[in-house]
Amino acid sequence: MNRPCGRRNIPTILIPFGRHLVYAEGTKTEPLYVEDLKVFISEVLKVKKEDIEIIPVKMNKSQHTVDLVEYAIKDVEKRKKKQEVITNVWVFYDKDDYKDFDKAYLLIREQDELDGNIDWKACWSNECFEVWVYHYFENLESQLTRDQYIKKINIFLKNHGCKEVYTKNRKDLHHFLSRYGGDIRKATQLMKNKDVNPDIKPNPSSGIYQFAEYILAYIDNKNNIVK
Repeated sequence: MNRPCGRRNIPTILIPFGRHLVYAEGTKTEPLYVEDLKVFISEVLKVKKEDIEIIPVKMNKSQHTVDLVEYAIKDVEKRKKKQEVITNVWVFYDKDDYKDFDKAYLLIREQDELDGNIDWKACWSNECFEVWVYHYFENLESQLTRDQYIKKINIFLKNHGCKEVYTKNRKDLHHFLSRYGGDIRKATQLMKNKDVNPDIKPNPSSGIYQFAEYILAYIDNKNNIVK
């Protein structure tokens, strides 16, 4: 089975968009962001709603990032037994205060190597999702807290004439950021430049760029997509 343009090469003539499962902790921020990206994709491509399925995973305080990854692995196995078509799995997670951040990444990479027909990607954020949001506007090398990121994001928005503020439960986040000067392509390139060592995920950095890069490749080559 041919894997959709994965982590190694993105071909000029693209194969079908594929079916994607997105696993993320909780019901806010990352899941809502991906839902808005689905709208963004549908504005350009004829992508079916079921092509990207978001699976929010409710975690309690005693659970950690590895639990999220293990849930995704078990869920994918169940779906495969039901003969579901799955081409890509994306696991969104933050470092925050969790101690198993690196272990979670290694587990996802191991699963990618084991599962030859499905492309697994770790969409980490070190240390919080706001790292990705901030890089819609500019690069940053300093380590900040979530509150400091939010403050800086809102300064950018205000300077671009926005009277609203960034919130974690915003349902139109990608469009909102784009409307006020943010650029997903900028964030993608900046984060890709930081991801130079597969074993080191510096603070700040985010693997969400891989998801954005996949989408942008299809948008840029929309006339070559196999229907």
